[in-house]
Amino acid sequence: MITQDLYWRKDLIKFGERLERRYRQDKWSNRIEYSVEKDVFLSFYIIRKLIERDRIEGGIVNPQLLQEQYNVTMHPNVGRVQPLNSPKTFARNFQLFKTPIEKLKLEDICNQFIHSFIFSPFVPSGNTMVGIFFASDRQCGKDSLKLSERDFLKLPSFITKLKQSTDTMSVYIQNSLSDTTRRELLNWQDSKPVSQKAQKGLVQDLNKLIDGELDKTRFVGVALRLETKQLMAQNPQDQDSARLLNRMVLEDAYPLELRKRGAYYIPLVKVIEIIIAVGKNKPVKLKVARKAGTFKVDIERAICSP
Repeated sequence: MITQDLYWRKDLIKFGERLERRYRQDKWSNRIEYSVEKDVFLSFYIIRKLIERDRIEGGIVNPQLLQEQYNVTMHPNVGRVQPLNSPKTFARNFQLFKTPIEKLKLEDICNQFIHSFIFSPFVPSGNTMVGIFFASDRQCGKDSLKLSERDFLKLPSFITKLKQSTDTMSVYIQNSLSDTTRRELLNWQDSKPVSQKAQKGLVQDLNKLIDGELDKTRFVGVALRLETKQLMAQNPQDQDSARLLNRMVLEDAYPLELRKRGAYYIPLVKVIEIIIAVGKNKPVKLKVARKAGTFKVDIERAICSP
């Protein structure tokens, strides 16, 4: 646990200012990429250690920083089961545009970076970094094909659809549930929290569907995204690709209720603001001058917009 937080905060400010200089320069190389990844990783590791100390003693991290929810864009994985970090192949593995905005708290961002399975700097012009695609192994690794309780964005809504909807997919899932899970869902009332037993049973039964072979006749009426249709047209035979297809179909069937498997994107300016803010223990706002209309601005605006 961090004991002398003053020195660690000084390091955060140093890392943040160094990243800001990187942001302003039109130069990129493997050496710079290594330096950026090191500074980002160490910064969020320090921030998480400060948060851990705050839990014990309190008053270490500004409550406003802890409670703030930061906008990131979610980019669903639509290619390889284990996508590559290389920016050259990133576009083939992830949906880049028209993606949803999610909100992550400071500790969530720390965990995503510290356990990063994906860390891909976004350098659209080839020499200027504007943001980072990132995701933890739990978020985008091979095991992330399985659903967990945290993948339910709106669990009550999902259960209500299973119980009340007459669409073929909901009926199919309901009939595939174990007797115990079905009984738990029938006893649930929307005015009460969903029991842990019901959640675990639902996750277990849905993962059996992902691991198996979804009946394609049940896709009728599901608005499949283009990438799901393309993967389905390939008629994947290997187990991992088949599981990925099943997961994507479930995500398409319940787009508001289930979290999509993929990577997050955050502008580098926001990363710098977070690092310096925790270093100074107060919110900060960077004033970064840019030339309007440049490719650098336009491409980032497109990626950061839903």
